[in-house]
Amino acid sequence: MPVRLLAPYGGQAVNTLYWSSDQGTLRAVGLADDQIELASDYQPWTRIVTGSAATVSQNALRYLMNSASAQTLTLPLTGFFPLGTVLTVEQLGTGATTISPATGVTVNLGNGVSSLITKGQNYTGQIEKVGAAAWTAFGGFGG
Repeated sequence: MPVRLLAPYGGQAVNTLYWSSDQGTLRAVGLADDQIELASDYQPWTRIVTGSAATVSQNALRYLMNSASAQTLTLPLTGFFPLGTVLTVEQLGTGATTISPATGVTVNLGNGVSSLITKGQNYTGQIEKVGAAAWTAFGGFGG
């Protein structure tokens, strides 16, 4: 369970982070505010896929699909992503990528998306988790 410390307290350890009273600024004990780096400052872990098939894992949010042959990216029926998670799929090679939901997983087609196949080389599509086993595809899908 996450804890949100709203103000420093007596005896707080050096290098401890806390939220200011307006909860809009991250502060610290023992280091300057400009030394604080948030997780949002980092690029999500990227996975480059060169084989014909891969499965989404909890270790990556961005998939660079790089092959001259068709590729398949499977969405497993697992709960390791929280609601609102967005996975990015970019077709780098000439082979189209198909998103394949595992049994029990539903992928809704967002506005302007007609299929779960990438539109072509250098197109980027995204899928957002909207339910326990439900996602919505948008962007560069519909090829």
